[in-house]
Amino acid sequence: MAEQFYQYSDPDRITGAVDALSAMTEHDRPFTRLVFSDEYKAARAWLQLQFEEIGLECRTDAGGNLIGTRKAASSGEPPRKVIIGSHIDTVAAGGRFDGIAGVIAGLETVHYLNQNNITLPFDIEIIDFLGEDLNLDAYEGENPIPATKGVEQPADSGLPTEGASGAPADDAPDNDVLGASPRSEGVQ
Repeated sequence: MAEQFYQYSDPDRITGAVDALSAMTEHDRPFTRLVFSDEYKAARAWLQLQFEEIGLECRTDAGGNLIGTRKAASSGEPPRKVIIGSHIDTVAAGGRFDGIAGVIAGLETVHYLNQNNITLPFDIEIIDFLGEDLNLDAYEGENPIPATKGVEQPADSGLPTEGASGAPADDAPDNDVLGASPRSEGVQ
């Protein structure tokens, strides 16, 4: 069984990615990478570099999610894609693996496909979902994402300047789908 694992992955590369992200933490609270913090921004920049190094097309969508795309060998109709991902922000002291396994699994999958010159008839997207762990106690003020009203959005966060509905942030509806997360209890 272990031989099959090594055939399809590089354990040293996986360990290196886990170690790199784990090092981007608050010094006084290990394994803490709160969304919008300096540690989070460093981890986001590292992840985007990893995406680019393996040939992914990078973009940030309207929700602030970082997306790396490996294009299909040919475009099909309708376009198809497989999405792999998770989040790299954490709760306070969230642990070494809080959220990162899905993103690292996506990186390793694309590494394998690239190393073996495997083309696919569909795109692969690796997504780092923004703010899965919102850390609502860390911020105050207004945020354009309706589910996080009351959470200040730093100007350099990469988030859109309008609400998820497309309306200006102050006019965005409070019942947006983003508020459906089980972790958003108490968010108004």
